[in-house]
Amino acid sequence: MSGYARARTAAYCAERDNLQALALKIAGTCEEADLIKAAGAENGAALFAQSRVEVVRQPVSAAVLDPVSTPMQIIDFAVASHDPDRPERSKAA
Repeated sequence: MSGYARARTAAYCAERDNLQALALKIAGTCEEADLIKAAGAENGAALFAQSRVEVVRQPVSAAVLDPVSTPMQIIDFAVASHDPDRPERSKAA
């Protein structure tokens, strides 16, 4: 596919809200001159610039990445041993 055809496709996608992400991906493979020719001076230059902006992501905290570092409480559910000094409950209810 020629550079101009990719630029036209990117311009088409940029005009539609649901295809904005695709427009930027396609525009990232285009030359600025092709985008300007396909979408006009202002829109082509803007599409070119937006397609080359790096997305800055917030670092994830260490606590989220390493759940083992969070202290855990261990609960012992062992069956209680039979105490001969304690009277047994009647099973009939």
